[in-house]
Amino acid sequence: MKPIEILQNRIVMYYVEKKIADGWLAMPDFMFLEKMEQNWQRVEKLKNSIRLYYKNIRSERECLELSDNLKIFNEFIESIAKGGLRDFVTGAGCEDFGQLSVWIKRFKQAQEAADAFIRTESEVIRRCVKCWEGGLTDVNVLRYHADGLSEYSFILQAVDSFDPLWCFKGPAVSTSLYTDKLLYTYHNRKGGIIYKLTQDNFITMAVSDANSHVVRLTTDNDRIKSTLALSCIADCYDLCFNDGPDNCYYPYKVFAGKCLERAKTINEDSDKYNEILLKPWFENDVLAVFYRHDATDWFKKQAEELADIANLPLVIQEENGMLRNGVKV
Repeated sequence: MKPIEILQNRIVMYYVEKKIADGWLAMPDFMFLEKMEQNWQRVEKLKNSIRLYYKNIRSERECLELSDNLKIFNEFIESIAKGGLRDFVTGAGCEDFGQLSVWIKRFKQAQEAADAFIRTESEVIRRCVKCWEGGLTDVNVLRYHADGLSEYSFILQAVDSFDPLWCFKGPAVSTSLYTDKLLYTYHNRKGGIIYKLTQDNFITMAVSDANSHVVRLTTDNDRIKSTLALSCIADCYDLCFNDGPDNCYYPYKVFAGKCLERAKTINEDSDKYNEILLKPWFENDVLAVFYRHDATDWFKKQAEELADIANLPLVIQEENGMLRNGVKV
């Protein structure tokens, strides 16, 4: 082996020792394997979605590639979880550069597989968002309707307070599709923030409440786990989201139809909530402040103040269901 190759391998090994050998390889509570089921659910979700946005011949090829890529990725994670690198990081095998090169090659293969998977996911999301653009009410119509709107559709984060320090914080917000026919909000809240849906801010969707929450990761150990689990939030956050194998990146009409069908079978309004998870750029993705006619005076005043402070349009839903422009205080 050439001196430069030995140096390169030592550099890689130094990275492994610093980032991976920090105690957790030998810990009994190593949790990578728990993510594998979620990974496969994510594959099934993409397969379902591909069949909606691609022709059949490409759909089958894409679906096979997704499964193959996740198999490579998961096998690599499993081998790490079982202590495959432990000899190297404890020093016992650090000079076996031939064996180390095998691990480096496998790592590169896993990285390439993950990159290919994410590229496919990004393309499906792009097509999904493009489809939704035709279903959501045009931004200008929503902001500046003069005579009131009887038909409308927008993405709403339902809130119980319009405190700007609480409303405009990330990295993710839980929203839902709100229309003149789909009037259900989280916990039956009376208003909230209307968001733009873009390829950059969209994460995932569910016809029902997916019980999503985001956990801030505070250690290198947690960040490594998040990275190897294909986290779609950021290096310093982990996303928890109930995402079944039959879920999909639905076209707008399909999603709205499924929500309406589900609403017919449920008695409690609070259970009719659907969920769309976003990671918004607040300076650009917030469209308006919204409240319903049956909100409390205190809630309405908060909404009006937020709209004024943030220089946002105020959208009000009247008792007859019509939307109208609000007047800022």
